[in-house]
Amino acid sequence: MIRQIILYKLLFQSLLFTINKAICMRLDGIENSIEILNGRTKYLEEKLEELIGHVKETSPGDHSSSQTTPTVGSIVQAQAKGSV
Repeated sequence: MIRQIILYKLLFQSLLFTINKAICMRLDGIENSIEILNGRTKYLEEKLEELIGHVKETSPGDHSSSQTTPTVGSIVQAQAKGSV
């Protein structure tokens, strides 16, 4: 009877360890995906800032303070809200 309890305890511990390992591996994969997306987002923000600067330099017309050019942050926020 005691051997059976010890055996079940060992099997249960092994099962928990396997589940824990699988969860950790999955979380590592998710973390890597988030880091990749973060890098891509920063790259796209930089390119968008370059484009905005280029448009400001090359577009004809008045660039007075009454005209507002969106910043990368406002564009990204608008995209997140679904309005762009």
